[in-house]
Amino acid sequence: MLGPDDVFGELALTTGERYVTAHALTDVDVAVVRADETKALARDDPELLDDILSLVDERLRRAVAVASEILSDSLGVRIARHLLDLASPGPASGELEVLITQEELATLVGATREAVNRELRRLARRGWLRLERRRIVLLRPEELASLTEPVRRRDPPVDQVQGSIY
Repeated sequence: MLGPDDVFGELALTTGERYVTAHALTDVDVAVVRADETKALARDDPELLDDILSLVDERLRRAVAVASEILSDSLGVRIARHLLDLASPGPASGELEVLITQEELATLVGATREAVNRELRRLARRGWLRLERRRIVLLRPEELASLTEPVRRRDPPVDQVQGSIY
């Protein structure tokens, strides 16, 4: 999820083709920057070119991290991590909450809405969270956090393994 002063669609600066679609959760002001204008400006301003390259580099690193997360972490772990990252105390109740739809959460974790719904319901049955319309209340954030901790290796040290390697 993006916030104030964030940018998106920067890959379109190289080809002029749109690669992303954004959905605003609140009212926003958006500036559209054309690829041909940006290329002309970048030729005259090496700092602008450096800024664009840094942005593309950041996005590539984030994409690699997301792909790695999807390949190596279970859906429950990915959901828990994102909920904990997005959670904040509600203004009225003070409850730790995330204002998000299941569809939006599914997009963040790289899964279908149906799969996210099943996992959220499983976590709710455990009493770790409560599902509401466009809102998820974290009742036991410490339990969610325990899902995101790396699993400790249970293999014995090499010198304690029985048997021969030949």
